[in-house]
Amino acid sequence: MVNSDNVFCIIRIRNWNDIKNVQLIRNTVNVDSLSNDAIRLASQGKHKEALEIFDKALDLQPDNSDLLLNKGMVLTASDNPKQAISCYDKILEKNPKNIRALQEKSYALSILGNGSNALGEIEKAESIESDKTILNDRALILGKLERFEDAIKSLDKALEEDPNYIEAILNKGVMFVNLREYNEAVSCYNKVLSLQPKNAAAMYNISLVHARQGKSSEALGALEEATKIDPRYSIEAKRNPILKEIMSNTDI
Repeated sequence: MVNSDNVFCIIRIRNWNDIKNVQLIRNTVNVDSLSNDAIRLASQGKHKEALEIFDKALDLQPDNSDLLLNKGMVLTASDNPKQAISCYDKILEKNPKNIRALQEKSYALSILGNGSNALGEIEKAESIESDKTILNDRALILGKLERFEDAIKSLDKALEEDPNYIEAILNKGVMFVNLREYNEAVSCYNKVLSLQPKNAAAMYNISLVHARQGKSSEALGALEEATKIDPRYSIEAKRNPILKEIMSNTDI
Protein backbone atom coordinates (compact mmCIF):
# COMPACT_ATOMS: atom_id res chain seq x y z
CA MET A 1 0.00 0.00 0.00
CA VAL A 2 1.18 3.53 -0.61
CA ASN A 3 2.91 5.18 2.35
CA SER A 4 1.64 2.77 4.97
CA ASP A 5 4.14 4.12 7.54
CA ASN A 6 4.13 7.83 6.76
CA VAL A 7 1.01 9.01 5.05
CA PHE A 8 1.68 11.61 2.42
CA CYS A 9 -1.11 13.74 1.01
CA ILE A 10 -2.36 12.07 -2.17
CA ILE A 11 -4.69 14.18 -4.23
CA ARG A 12 -7.84 13.15 -6.02
CA ILE A 13 -10.08 16.19 -6.21
CA ARG A 14 -13.77 15.53 -6.58
CA ASN A 15 -15.38 18.74 -5.43
CA TRP A 16 -19.09 19.19 -5.72
CA ASN A 17 -18.68 21.62 -8.61
CA ASP A 18 -17.83 18.52 -10.67
CA ILE A 19 -21.25 17.14 -9.91
CA LYS A 20 -22.93 20.43 -10.72
CA ASN A 21 -21.39 20.28 -14.17
CA VAL A 22 -22.92 16.88 -14.93
CA GLN A 23 -25.78 17.31 -17.36
CA LEU A 24 -28.96 16.31 -15.55
CA ILE A 25 -32.08 15.08 -17.26
CA ARG A 26 -34.54 17.91 -16.85
CA ASN A 27 -37.76 16.45 -18.15
CA THR A 28 -39.21 16.39 -14.63
CA VAL A 29 -39.18 19.56 -12.57
CA ASN A 30 -39.35 17.59 -9.33
CA VAL A 31 -36.30 15.51 -10.21
CA ASP A 32 -34.34 18.60 -11.20
CA SER A 33 -35.23 20.35 -7.97
CA LEU A 34 -34.45 17.31 -5.83
CA SER A 35 -31.09 16.84 -7.54
CA ASN A 36 -30.10 20.43 -6.93
CA ASP A 37 -31.10 20.15 -3.27
CA ALA A 38 -29.10 16.94 -2.86
CA ILE A 39 -26.01 18.43 -4.48
CA ARG A 40 -26.25 21.49 -2.24
CA LEU A 41 -26.45 19.31 0.87
CA ALA A 42 -23.55 17.13 -0.31
CA SER A 43 -21.40 20.23 -0.82
CA GLN A 44 -22.09 21.08 2.84
CA GLY A 45 -21.00 17.63 3.99
CA LYS A 46 -24.57 16.60 4.82
CA HIS A 47 -24.26 13.25 3.09
CA LYS A 48 -27.08 11.43 4.87
CA GLU A 49 -29.60 14.13 3.98
CA ALA A 50 -28.30 14.29 0.40
CA LEU A 51 -28.69 10.54 -0.04
CA GLU A 52 -32.26 10.64 1.21
CA ILE A 53 -33.13 13.23 -1.42
CA PHE A 54 -31.33 11.32 -4.19
CA ASP A 55 -33.44 8.30 -3.27
CA LYS A 56 -36.61 10.38 -3.64
CA ALA A 57 -35.44 11.51 -7.08
CA LEU A 58 -34.60 7.93 -8.06
CA ASP A 59 -38.09 6.84 -7.06
CA LEU A 60 -39.27 9.11 -9.87
CA GLN A 61 -36.54 8.17 -12.35
CA PRO A 62 -34.87 4.91 -11.24
CA ASP A 63 -32.75 4.59 -14.39
CA ASN A 64 -31.41 8.14 -14.42
CA SER A 65 -27.67 7.61 -14.86
CA ASP A 66 -26.71 11.05 -13.60
CA LEU A 67 -28.68 10.60 -10.40
CA LEU A 68 -27.08 7.20 -9.85
CA LEU A 69 -23.62 8.62 -10.53
CA ASN A 70 -24.12 11.50 -8.13
CA LYS A 71 -25.54 9.21 -5.47
CA GLY A 72 -22.56 6.90 -5.89
CA MET A 73 -20.12 9.76 -5.44
CA VAL A 74 -21.86 10.83 -2.23
CA LEU A 75 -21.80 7.25 -0.97
CA THR A 76 -18.07 7.07 -1.64
CA ALA A 77 -17.55 10.38 0.15
CA SER A 78 -19.47 9.03 3.14
CA ASP A 79 -17.31 5.88 3.35
CA ASN A 80 -19.78 3.53 1.68
CA PRO A 81 -17.86 2.42 -1.43
CA LYS A 82 -19.65 -0.95 -1.67
CA GLN A 83 -23.02 0.75 -1.98
CA ALA A 84 -21.51 3.23 -4.42
CA ILE A 85 -20.38 0.37 -6.65
CA SER A 86 -23.97 -0.88 -6.81
CA CYS A 87 -24.98 2.52 -8.25
CA TYR A 88 -22.20 2.42 -10.83
CA ASP A 89 -23.07 -1.15 -11.82
CA LYS A 90 -26.65 -0.11 -12.54
CA ILE A 91 -25.33 2.54 -14.91
CA LEU A 92 -22.92 0.11 -16.56
CA GLU A 93 -25.64 -2.49 -17.09
CA LYS A 94 -27.39 0.08 -19.25
CA ASN A 95 -24.25 1.56 -20.82
CA PRO A 96 -20.99 -0.40 -20.37
CA LYS A 97 -19.05 2.49 -21.90
CA ASN A 98 -20.08 5.15 -19.40
CA ILE A 99 -16.65 6.60 -18.66
CA ARG A 100 -17.59 8.41 -15.46
CA ALA A 101 -19.18 5.30 -13.98
CA LEU A 102 -16.09 3.23 -14.84
CA GLN A 103 -13.82 5.88 -13.36
CA GLU A 104 -15.74 6.25 -10.12
CA LYS A 105 -16.19 2.49 -9.78
CA SER A 106 -12.43 2.03 -10.08
CA TYR A 107 -11.88 4.56 -7.32
CA ALA A 108 -14.41 2.85 -5.04
CA LEU A 109 -12.74 -0.52 -5.68
CA SER A 110 -9.34 0.94 -4.83
CA ILE A 111 -10.70 2.21 -1.50
CA LEU A 112 -11.83 -1.34 -0.77
CA GLY A 113 -8.30 -2.57 -1.48
CA ASN A 114 -9.26 -4.36 -4.68
CA GLY A 115 -6.45 -2.89 -6.74
CA SER A 116 -6.45 -5.40 -9.59
CA ASN A 117 -10.14 -4.94 -10.38
CA ALA A 118 -9.82 -1.19 -9.89
CA LEU A 119 -7.04 -1.12 -12.47
CA GLY A 120 -9.18 -3.13 -14.86
CA GLU A 121 -12.07 -0.66 -14.60
CA ILE A 122 -9.92 2.44 -15.06
CA GLU A 123 -8.20 0.86 -18.07
CA LYS A 124 -11.63 0.22 -19.62
CA ALA A 125 -12.35 3.93 -19.22
CA GLU A 126 -8.94 4.83 -20.64
CA SER A 127 -9.52 2.63 -23.70
CA ILE A 128 -12.74 4.54 -24.47
CA GLU A 129 -11.40 8.05 -23.97
CA SER A 130 -8.37 8.99 -21.92
CA ASP A 131 -7.94 12.30 -20.14
CA LYS A 132 -5.76 13.67 -17.36
CA THR A 133 -8.16 12.71 -14.55
CA ILE A 134 -8.30 9.11 -15.73
CA LEU A 135 -4.51 8.99 -15.99
CA ASN A 136 -4.22 10.44 -12.48
CA ASP A 137 -6.66 7.87 -11.11
CA ARG A 138 -4.78 5.10 -12.90
CA ALA A 139 -1.55 6.29 -11.26
CA LEU A 140 -3.11 6.24 -7.80
CA ILE A 141 -4.25 2.66 -8.31
CA LEU A 142 -0.82 1.64 -9.59
CA GLY A 143 0.68 3.27 -6.51
CA LYS A 144 -1.52 1.18 -4.24
CA LEU A 145 -0.27 -1.86 -6.15
CA GLU A 146 3.29 -0.62 -5.44
CA ARG A 147 3.96 -0.17 -9.14
CA PHE A 148 5.44 3.25 -8.55
CA GLU A 149 7.45 3.57 -11.75
CA ASP A 150 4.38 2.71 -13.84
CA ALA A 151 2.42 5.25 -11.82
CA ILE A 152 4.95 7.95 -12.69
CA LYS A 153 4.64 7.08 -16.38
CA SER A 154 0.86 7.49 -16.14
CA LEU A 155 1.26 10.84 -14.40
CA ASP A 156 3.76 11.97 -17.04
CA LYS A 157 1.11 11.27 -19.69
CA ALA A 158 -1.34 13.40 -17.74
CA LEU A 159 1.25 16.17 -17.57
CA GLU A 160 1.79 16.00 -21.31
CA GLU A 161 -1.87 16.95 -21.61
CA ASP A 162 -1.63 19.65 -18.93
CA PRO A 163 1.89 20.54 -17.67
CA ASN A 164 0.40 22.52 -14.78
CA TYR A 165 -1.96 19.80 -13.54
CA ILE A 166 -1.48 20.21 -9.80
CA GLU A 167 -2.89 16.82 -8.80
CA ALA A 168 -0.54 14.94 -11.10
CA ILE A 169 2.56 16.90 -10.02
CA LEU A 170 1.78 16.37 -6.34
CA ASN A 171 1.05 12.69 -6.77
CA LYS A 172 4.19 12.24 -8.84
CA GLY A 173 6.11 13.52 -5.82
CA VAL A 174 4.45 10.88 -3.64
CA MET A 175 5.50 8.14 -6.05
CA PHE A 176 9.09 9.40 -5.97
CA VAL A 177 8.99 9.25 -2.16
CA ASN A 178 8.01 5.59 -2.34
CA LEU A 179 11.03 5.03 -4.59
CA ARG A 180 13.15 6.91 -2.01
CA GLU A 181 14.02 9.51 -4.65
CA TYR A 182 13.56 12.37 -2.22
CA ASN A 183 15.18 15.13 -4.28
CA GLU A 184 12.86 14.36 -7.18
CA ALA A 185 9.91 14.38 -4.79
CA VAL A 186 10.80 17.78 -3.36
CA SER A 187 11.25 19.13 -6.90
CA CYS A 188 7.67 18.10 -7.64
CA TYR A 189 6.36 19.76 -4.51
CA ASN A 190 8.31 22.93 -5.25
CA LYS A 191 6.81 22.93 -8.74
CA VAL A 192 3.35 22.85 -7.14
CA LEU A 193 4.31 25.76 -4.88
CA SER A 194 5.56 27.77 -7.84
CA LEU A 195 2.09 27.41 -9.36
CA GLN A 196 0.14 27.65 -6.09
CA PRO A 197 2.26 29.29 -3.34
CA LYS A 198 -0.40 28.52 -0.72
CA ASN A 199 -0.77 24.82 -1.50
CA ALA A 200 -0.72 23.33 1.99
CA ALA A 201 -0.56 19.72 0.78
CA ALA A 202 2.71 20.35 -1.06
CA MET A 203 4.26 22.09 1.95
CA TYR A 204 3.07 19.32 4.28
CA ASN A 205 4.59 16.67 2.02
CA ILE A 206 7.88 18.55 2.01
CA SER A 207 7.86 18.41 5.80
CA LEU A 208 7.34 14.65 5.63
CA VAL A 209 10.25 14.20 3.23
CA HIS A 210 12.54 16.18 5.54
CA ALA A 211 11.32 14.13 8.49
CA ARG A 212 12.15 10.90 6.66
CA GLN A 213 15.62 12.27 5.99
CA GLY A 214 16.13 13.11 9.64
CA LYS A 215 16.12 16.87 8.98
CA SER A 216 14.03 17.87 11.96
CA SER A 217 14.42 21.65 11.76
CA GLU A 218 13.60 21.71 8.04
CA ALA A 219 10.63 19.43 8.64
CA LEU A 220 9.29 21.70 11.38
CA GLY A 221 9.77 24.78 9.24
CA ALA A 222 7.81 23.30 6.35
CA LEU A 223 5.14 21.98 8.69
CA GLU A 224 4.73 25.40 10.29
CA GLU A 225 4.19 26.93 6.85
CA ALA A 226 1.65 24.23 5.97
CA THR A 227 -0.33 24.81 9.17
CA LYS A 228 -0.35 28.58 8.59
CA ILE A 229 -2.05 27.91 5.27
CA ASP A 230 -4.38 25.22 6.59
CA PRO A 231 -4.50 24.61 10.37
CA ARG A 232 -5.97 21.15 9.81
CA TYR A 233 -2.49 19.89 8.93
CA SER A 234 -1.49 20.33 12.56
CA ILE A 235 -4.01 17.62 13.46
CA GLU A 236 -2.86 15.48 10.56
CA ALA A 237 0.78 15.81 11.63
CA LYS A 238 -0.02 14.62 15.16
CA ARG A 239 -1.29 11.37 13.65
CA ASN A 240 2.02 10.78 11.89
CA PRO A 241 4.57 8.94 14.07
CA ILE A 242 7.65 10.76 12.77
CA LEU A 243 6.15 14.25 12.77
CA LYS A 244 4.50 13.68 16.14
CA GLU A 245 7.89 12.94 17.64
CA ILE A 246 9.63 16.02 16.26
CA MET A 247 6.64 18.20 17.20
CA SER A 248 6.77 17.16 20.86
CA ASN A 249 8.71 20.25 21.92
CA THR A 250 6.97 22.78 19.71
CA ASP A 251 3.73 24.75 19.71
CA ILE A 252 2.66 23.75 16.18
